[in-house]
Formats: sequence, C-alpha cells, structure tokens
Amino acid sequence: MSYKEKNPLPPNAPSWCQAPFDPERVLSFMIVVVTCLIWLQFGRVIVHLKDHREKIVHWTGPSLGLLKLGFVLDFFGIKRVQMS
Repeated sequence: MSYKEKNPLPPNAPSWCQAPFDPERVLSFMIVVVTCLIWLQFGRVIVHLKDHREKIVHWTGPSLGLLKLGFVLDFFGIKRVQMS
C-alpha cells in the first residue's frame, strides 16, 4: 500500500505535493557534494603546502568567506535543520 493510499492529501494541498519528486533528496545531495569539495580542497592544501604559515594564510580567506555566508544565512532566518 502506498503512502498516498494510507494518508491521502487534503483537498487544498499545493500541486507540487502530487509530484513524485523529493526535494530533500536533491538538497541533501548538494550539501554532500559541497562538503566533499571543501574537504578535498583542505586535503590538497595539507599535501602541497609545507609551511604552517602558508596553510593559515591560504585558509584565512575562504574561512572568513564561509563565516560571512553563515552570518548572512542566519540573518535571513535560514537555519540548519536538526534531524530527530
């Protein structure tokens, strides 16, 4: 028995509820891809740069950029979703 048969949608449900598409799956995949790219960049810096000062200087810009992005997203009310 499918989910729609057990729990039918209310009559005033938006049309995108009828679609066989899960937006959470796409969003989760995008987050995983971005996280992997960040860690690949982090590993590349560790391998190629030997001096600790160079590593710190190299990561200061992107770190501050991501911090600013986090503050902007928090300001507009976009929060990290906690899974229970």
